[in-house]
Amino acid sequence: MVLLGKRCQYKVLGLGGDCTADEIRSAYRRLAIQRHPDKLAQFGVSPAAFQELATAYKVFSDPRERVDWLLL
Repeated sequence: MVLLGKRCQYKVLGLGGDCTADEIRSAYRRLAIQRHPDKLAQFGVSPAAFQELATAYKVFSDPRERVDWLLL
């Protein structure tokens, strides 16, 4: 699913729509370690991937927001 030119938040986290809150938290932590700008600065990688990940986690950490995404 693509919304307003952005990637699906579930795909950003690598999860399906039926994931639990624990799965969301676990996926975020795992990916945050991989994509953190401090780790990637030596490679000249933009922090945009980390920002996208943080935004996805922010959306799904709020149960009301998560329900809205499921309805799209």
